[in-house]
Amino acid sequence: MEFFSLENKFSLSDFGLSGVGLQTINQEFNSIAEFRSLRDDALTFFDGSVSIGLKSNKSKALILVSHATQEALKSLYPSARLVVVDDPRSIFIEISNQCIARNLLGLSSKFPTNPKISKNIEIGTNAVIEDGVQIDDGVKVGAGAIIKGGTWLKSNVTVGENTVIGGVGINLHIGISDEIRHRFPHIAGVIIDEGASIGANAVVVRGTLRSTLIGKDSIISNLCNIGHCVSIGKEVWISSSTTIGGYCLIGRNTNIGMNAVIKNGVSIGDKANVGMGAVVIKSVGDAESVFGNPARKVRFLKSGPN
Repeated sequence: MEFFSLENKFSLSDFGLSGVGLQTINQEFNSIAEFRSLRDDALTFFDGSVSIGLKSNKSKALILVSHATQEALKSLYPSARLVVVDDPRSIFIEISNQCIARNLLGLSSKFPTNPKISKNIEIGTNAVIEDGVQIDDGVKVGAGAIIKGGTWLKSNVTVGENTVIGGVGINLHIGISDEIRHRFPHIAGVIIDEGASIGANAVVVRGTLRSTLIGKDSIISNLCNIGHCVSIGKEVWISSSTTIGGYCLIGRNTNIGMNAVIKNGVSIGDKANVGMGAVVIKSVGDAESVFGNPARKVRFLKSGPN
């Protein structure tokens, strides 16, 4: 469960959203979170645009809901504080952006309270390490690399030259009523587990409401792009110039060949193999091999060392 605490309790009426009827709603919250991380004190939203397997829950979370989803949530989440609005996602984005602008949000609950940089590390020439970064013992950061705030490099991680860890990706929502492009805030971070290696000129995008995760001893080669909220298991091997869209889930001991493209939201199972140049638009099961454009199952393909 990941959440982002506020410095104090706030109510919906504190954010000046008079145009959407929230100016008199005094429901309080002191954190914000993704819907799957329901907490009694958290503000979140649900508009039904993504299927996440609704399950009954006794949380007292404050949930912005659409007219179409209110009845389902009312029965499954009887203790939740539901606020029905036309466009829950747009309002949540606006409140989150106000929290950022007013410096109200703390770091992810998955991060150390006071991030520190070990003295036992190697930093290359012209590398940039921002405030709010945790770097553990034995880490090596190559020349020209940029490590953005909200990044945690665990022990013995290697980051190649000119790589960017924790930059912002693309996540836009077109407002239902105003048709304005609302940019979803990237308030989560990047956590790279022990012994993982990121090659040169790669990009690992920070998460929106949950952090991008790279598992222990995984290897990501040069020129790769890892999208926001991606979760990569341990001992995964990803060859050069691979692109992985946001919210993908990559299992353990999986191999992904060079120049593969994986559509956002796709899951790839444990010990799977994705061939070079494959365009993966559907989820791949455990120990399955896929190849081609669009990627299709083949009898067996070994695309890496696992």
